[in-house]
Amino acid sequence: MVTSTPNADSKGIDTTGWPSTLEVSDHLGVSPNTVLTWKRRGRIKKPIKARRAHPTGGFRDVDVYDPRDVERLAAERKQTSARDPGECAARVFEMLDAGAPPRTIVTALRLTPHEVEDLRERWMDLGGSDIVIGPAAQAELEKHVGTFDGVAGLVSRVAQIASSVRDAQQVRDREAAVFDESCRYPGAGAG
Repeated sequence: MVTSTPNADSKGIDTTGWPSTLEVSDHLGVSPNTVLTWKRRGRIKKPIKARRAHPTGGFRDVDVYDPRDVERLAAERKQTSARDPGECAARVFEMLDAGAPPRTIVTALRLTPHEVEDLRERWMDLGGSDIVIGPAAQAELEKHVGTFDGVAGLVSRVAQIASSVRDAQQVRDREAAVFDESCRYPGAGAG
């Protein structure tokens, strides 16, 4: 393990015991690239440059992180990874109820796409698809198609409207054919 020299950073902060990027990644069980991504995104506070003894001799400047920030991240990750499966399912269902797409759920809850898809299918099986149409959207749709209950009711209502439109079109087509016939043979229908 590398060691730091006291007060070696440019701001005069004692960084003795502050972990490097590699040490943070080992402690949190993630790759060093993940730590660097978190740094770019602001999930972990910006590191401080500190002079560290190198195992092959001499010193070099390395990024070191405030141990309190690293422990905060460790606690967040422990809470996320130790989350009860029921709690996880409930959070996914809540996000689906709110209309969140699976991609958003994966990133927000740190679940695999496979886990989210499985839970989405269960949500649908349990009537979640009825919730897909929010109250505002349902009110707007009902202005155009009449009242309905949930997705199944909307599908039924649209099928009724489509059938009525087809029936009306067939009546118009027959009337147009009769009209065309009467125009070709005036007086043919008068008898």
